[in-house]
Amino acid sequence: MDYRTVAVVAAAIVAVMVAGSAWAVVALPADALVPIHFGIDGKPDAWARPLFGLFVLPAVATGVLILFIVLARSADGGLARSGVAFRTVMLAVIGLLAATHAVMIAIALGHEFNVTRIVILLAGLLLIVTGNVLGKVRPNHWLGIRTTWTLADVQVWDQTHRFAGWLFVIAGALLAIAAVLNPGGGVLAAILLFIVAVVTIAPFAKSYLLWRDRQHI
Repeated sequence: MDYRTVAVVAAAIVAVMVAGSAWAVVALPADALVPIHFGIDGKPDAWARPLFGLFVLPAVATGVLILFIVLARSADGGLARSGVAFRTVMLAVIGLLAATHAVMIAIALGHEFNVTRIVILLAGLLLIVTGNVLGKVRPNHWLGIRTTWTLADVQVWDQTHRFAGWLFVIAGALLAIAAVLNPGGGVLAAILLFIVAVVTIAPFAKSYLLWRDRQHI
């Protein structure tokens, strides 16, 4: 899909989120409270009135969509040449927010879900999707592994992003599997923290090592 089509689809998803929130607010009693935060065990630990709690994620999705649109309109150089990756990440992020929001509405209406497991599963899928297009991102200051060393050398950028792409896919798959198997709150939290640390630190370190090799240090 071209950018215009993706933007329309993303805007339609956000509109459905807003409509879903409006419907749920009308359906719930005026004095109802809806969960807005969950512990690692998946149980709610903070609540708010529906008019606030059910519109937080649509508001976040709207902000994310506006940011993507602004970036797309002002894109030049590497970002402009990263169209497929940019559009894929845009839809994936909006889709994750929408799926999480749908679960939140269902819970507000009385259904029971382990939100933490669902969110971790969705985060794993987001990593897999992102990893599959990361190698197509061209050097830019907005999207990708933007370190001093990747921005200084195109070859370092390319090799770092190919490495990070595989890393994201593997990490995402492990995260999704952990969410499905549900080894327990503490273990799941440890797995999540470990994977976040790896996908954050490893590409950074890899970019430096590649740059150092290129400089023959």
